This record gives sequence, structure tokens and C-alpha cells, in this order.
Amino acid sequence: MSSRLRTALLYTTSGALGALLGLISHDVFGRSLRVPLFYKGDALFYGAAFKGTLVNGWYEVNPYLGAPMGQNQHDFPQADNLQYVIAKLLGAFSDDWALVFNLTYLLTFPLAALAGTWFLRLVGCSAVTSVVLGALYAVAPYHFFHGISHLALSMYFVLPLGLGLAYAAHHERELWSRGRQFRWFDPREWARWGNAGVVAILILLGSTSSYYSVFTLLMLATVLVVLLLRRRVRSAGGVVTVMAGLITVMVANMAPDLWYARHSTSVSDFARLPQESEIFALKLSTLVLPTHWNRIGNLGESRLQYDGTFPLPGEPTALGAVAAVGFLFLLIYPVARLAVPRAGVAAEGDRGPGAVTSALVTLSLFNLVAFLFSTVGGFETLFALLVTPSIRSWGRMAIVIALLSLAAVGLLLDGGVRRFALPRLRGRRPTVRLSAAAAPAVLVLAFGLFDQLPSNAWTSTGTEAEEFASDAAYGAAVAAVVPPNGVVLQLPYLAFPESAPLNDITDYDPLRGFLHTDDVRWTYGAFKGTPRAAWSERVGDLPPEQLAVAAAASGIAGVHVDRFGYPQRDASAVEDGLRSVVGPPAVVSEDERFAFYDLGGLRREMVDSVPAKVLDEVRTGVVMSPALDWTPDFAPPVMEGPLLVARSTTTTPSIGIHNPTGRAANLAVSFTVRAENADEVASIAITWPDGRTSTVTAPPGAGTPVNRVVRVPPGESRLAFASDVGPSVTLISPTVARPGLSADLARIERLLERSDDRR
Repeated sequence: MSSRLRTALLYTTSGALGALLGLISHDVFGRSLRVPLFYKGDALFYGAAFKGTLVNGWYEVNPYLGAPMGQNQHDFPQADNLQYVIAKLLGAFSDDWALVFNLTYLLTFPLAALAGTWFLRLVGCSAVTSVVLGALYAVAPYHFFHGISHLALSMYFVLPLGLGLAYAAHHERELWSRGRQFRWFDPREWARWGNAGVVAILILLGSTSSYYSVFTLLMLATVLVVLLLRRRVRSAGGVVTVMAGLITVMVANMAPDLWYARHSTSVSDFARLPQESEIFALKLSTLVLPTHWNRIGNLGESRLQYDGTFPLPGEPTALGAVAAVGFLFLLIYPVARLAVPRAGVAAEGDRGPGAVTSALVTLSLFNLVAFLFSTVGGFETLFALLVTPSIRSWGRMAIVIALLSLAAVGLLLDGGVRRFALPRLRGRRPTVRLSAAAAPAVLVLAFGLFDQLPSNAWTSTGTEAEEFASDAAYGAAVAAVVPPNGVVLQLPYLAFPESAPLNDITDYDPLRGFLHTDDVRWTYGAFKGTPRAAWSERVGDLPPEQLAVAAAASGIAGVHVDRFGYPQRDASAVEDGLRSVVGPPAVVSEDERFAFYDLGGLRREMVDSVPAKVLDEVRTGVVMSPALDWTPDFAPPVMEGPLLVARSTTTTPSIGIHNPTGRAANLAVSFTVRAENADEVASIAITWPDGRTSTVTAPPGAGTPVNRVVRVPPGESRLAFASDVGPSVTLISPTVARPGLSADLARIERLLERSDDRR
């Protein structure tokens, strides 16, 4: 059999095995792929992004969310685009978002197996061992912890590719194929198979989760230091070029977001804090302890008990038994050999004892770096303090450690076979020798799968089909009532994204309506901290009777009530108020979770009874309501009891006041200002958007209320502060609103009452 045919058979087997394990682990043979494999939490977020990609062409701008202004995900820069490229490709064959979503996720299993097998072969593992351990890598516990809910993280098949570059560089193999007169700007140079492969790896890696790019950059930086210590300047230059290329791809993926940020004064409300790097770190014990679903005795229950007794807030981690053995081995391996220049560096293609030693040295180095940067209190804390806290979930380094550990197991397994099994079978038929060599790997696979594959309880809620069908029926009924492109106001208000549960509503539950309608626009989905979200939050606080009037006057087609968002799932206080104005709900979901109140009749009555100018004023005050834009001058606002508190970070802080009406308007601005850490009465100067300045005094530890109506031009204006006691200016419960809205609503109510009396 030719070498190419053997290679094709090797990777075909690996991919098929990975695909089969992915299907089995999610019981795909017993369910419809037109229903999401998981239908809760972050899976709804990704499902909505997939549907947005199929409907709108891409996921970042979606007019059917964050209505009426639409959702704009440029507010949250990210480089995770590869999954949506796959969605576009699959979308050429089906416009069913759930099917495309499921297939994209299931593809991560064979892709992880293929990439893992490739890395293991690069390290020096035998063909059979590489396929076996590549399969275990594809079904690593990490895959099930994140699953379809964190699809970008489940696409960790890019990691072996990036680590392969770092491994090759550490062994001083040329990353770039160069002729005698290499010309950087000659396309023919980059068309070489080797160079094209490196470029492809960088594109794949830089277009997936930024975590994986950062982890790869960390390993490449480690190799760069080693090469410089060895004085291998040429090889170090190749590493620098690869690192620069990866960073370039990441920036290119985020370029639209970065360009948008240049023209937007909205500040993301997703700032990460340095202490989060330890909250989302990992521990040695959680890596080596059994998985939560372990079937051996009561080991799984013991793990759950451990997590409850020694909790570490953040994401769960576990390596699985096979990888845990390799991890512990790499920790104790004599890494001191690394200090000897070129010690153990083997030639490419060498499979002898020296090559095994060389491979283990590299794996041990990478494993140590990965562990030190991800364990609680490790280097990730310094990274957060000195570089950036944006990369907070260093515990995700567990999948890097898993790959390195499986590679160590593979080398040890093959070494044991060569030393103990094969010498005793000399003279036997090749098939006997091959079977003996493969038997240990097959046993490891059987044990690893028994240990790592979870039960359906860990990959499914068991209620997806029922909930999906109920939501689909509800969405169809709402779409039949709402006019095309009509706006539906969603109650209660839930911030997007990354919001804490609200009673029994979990994060991203309000996306269910969008997932089951095609031409209905939903108010949920506008990014918190931006003017797009401010209006729906504010109108949601109105009394329900007044809310119905304000929404109808603003052209809102209906009100969607999620009863799970209220204490004891009792929304009667809100729904009774809505009923008193518009009558009973037009639609109630089969599971009685959702109720939809049609505002069409009330709107038509308003058009007949209320002057158009008044309705326009109300719409401007409700939908086009002003909002505060937080700038880096203030830390992200936090709730302290019932109060919203924001502390300044500069000596002359300012916040933005956004007036979206397109014309100058009188706005009522109110807040309480406080000077932190002041030992005496502080004098705080306030510069208003109209250019005028006023001064207030604040006693030590106390706040001073400020209320003022100010003329604000259209667009963005600044509200600036300066304290004579230093930079610590704190704003408490700041608000901005158009005065007179309540009076306009009351006028509409009176006009409607007169209309009823005339009838």
C-alpha cells in the first residue's frame, strides 16, 4: 500500500470515528436535527446568530432584534467568525437555522479528531495510537462542558494546528519554505505547499475563538524565548512572522468592529475585571479528578461533592482519566533538560528514543507554561494586571493541557509496545505483530470512552422537542396577528447580553420569539449600555396601563409577556393592567408561559382620536428616548442595593448624553453626585451639554442631588465633572428623560375616554 493511500486511510478512519462518537454522545439517532440539540442559555444566543446569518447575510447586524433600531453586534468586538462562515456554506443547502446550527456543532467532532490525529503524528505517535487518542481528544470532557452552547469554544480543532506550529518551531524546523532568494511579495513563494499550509492554519486559528489564538501566541512566545537563548535567530524570525500573521488575522476579523468603534461613543458594558482571571481559572485537583458523569462506582458523585465542598466559581474542568495520567507525567518529567542547548532536538522524521525524549521535553515545557498561566493565582493574574483582563477564562487552557497530555500518553504507550511487546513477537506474522501493537491502544480507547462519554442528561435537557414545538406554535400565532415588520415589546426587560437570571428567565430566553418568526421585530437584543436598549428598559418600568398607551402611541404592534420573569411565574399585576386597556391576550403559548397582547385596535383608535403631532411627540419620547452613554472615564456602573453607582477613573470624567431625535431637545437630567474619599466638603464643577457650568458642594461621604432641564443638541453631547479633591467622582442613579412625556400620555388617555363617551 502506498504511503499516500495509508495516510488517506488513517485520516478517513480518524474523521469517521470522531463523527460517530459525536453522533452517539448526543443520541442523534433518536432525535430530529431540526430541533436544537440544546435549547437553553447560550445555545439560544448562538442559534439567533445563526438564524441572523442565514436571514440577513451575516450575524452582526439584525433588524429583527433590538427593535426598532435593530441589533448591532459591532458593540462587542470579537474574532469568532469561522462558525458563521460554515453556517453560510451549509446555508446554501438549507435555510433551517436549527439544522445548520446542529450540523456545524456536530462537525466539530470529526474535525477535532482529524486535527488531534495530525498533531499526534507530528509528535511521533504511531498511526493506531494517533487515531485512538485523536478520538479521545474529540470527546474530551471540555467538549461537553461547553457543547453547542459555546460553539466557538467547541471548535477547538484549530488548537492542534497552532500547537503544531509551535512544536515544529521548538524543534527548529523551518515554518516557512524559502528558496535561495526568498521574495516576500512574490505570490509564488506563498503558493508553496508548506507556506500555504501555514497561512491556512493562521486563517483558521485567527478566525475562531480569540482564546485559542492567545493560547497559541503564548506557546509561540515560549518557543521564541527558547530559540533566542539557543541563538537561533533565523528560526526565531520565522516564529515572529507567524505570530505577526496570527495577530493580523485576528485584527482583520475584528476590523469591522474596530472601525465601528471609531465612529461610536457607546461604551461596551462588558469590561472584564482583573480578579475574574482567578474566578475563571482552573485547579490541579479539578483537572485530574474524575468527570462529573463518571460511571465507575460513585466517582461521578464524589466529583460533584468535591465541587460543592471546594467551589471555584467559573467553568467546570476535567481532563478525563487517560489525559490525567499524561498530565501528571509531564509535570514530573525532568524539565531541567531544557536548559541544555539543542538537547534532545531530533531531526524531522526520526522515531527513535532520542526523538521520544525530544518530544517529551517539548510537551513538558508547553504543559508547564499552560498550567502556570491557567491555575488559580498563576501568571494569568499578572497578565490581567499588567497586560489586559479581557482574556479572563484561562481555565479554558484545559483543552491545551488535554492535547499535550494525550500526546505524552501516546509516546509512552508506543514506547512500551516497542520495548516489551514487539521484541517477544519477532519472527511472527506481520498481522500478529500489528494486532499486538494495536491491542494496548484499543484498550485505552475503550477505557477512555467509558470514562469520558457522558450520559444524555449532560448533553440535553430532555425537553428540547417539547419546548421547541410550543415556542414554534406561539411564534406562528403571533406572526399571524402582527403586521409584517411589526415591533413587539417584550416584558419583562432583560439586559442583553450576559444578564443574571430574572426569576425563572435565564439568559437569552427572550430570543425564543425571534427564533420562530420571520417578519416580526422584537425589542430584546439591543446591547446594554447603548441607546438602542435604553428605551425598552425605561418603558418597561411604566405602569402597565400607561405602558400600553405609550407603546400603542409609539407604533408598537403588541406586547409579549414572559410569565417566567415574574415572582412565582405570576404576571397578573402586569397582565391585568394590559387587559384593562386592550382586552384579553390574543395569543397564549401551549405551555402557558407566553402571552401576547395585540395593540392594533388601540393604535387604530388613537389614530382616529388623537392629533398626529401628539402621537409623534410620544413616539419621540418613548422609542427615541435619550440615553446615557458611559465612557472609559467611569467604571461600568454596578448595582449597590437599589442604586446604580458609577465611579470615575479620571480626574475630569465625563459621560455622554445621546439625543437620537435628530433635533435639539430639552432633556431632564438628574443624578446624585458624590466625592469619594474626601475629608472635607468637596466642590464639584459640572459642565452641561449647552456649555454652561454650575458648581455643587458635597459633604464628606454624602451625595448631593442634581436636577436640571438642559437643551441638548442631536447626537452625542458631553456632561463633564471636575472635583477639587481629586479624581473620585461618583454618580448615583443618573437618568435622562424628555420632560412632558407623562403629560402627553395623560392627554392621550383623556382623548380616548372622550372618544369612548361619544360612542
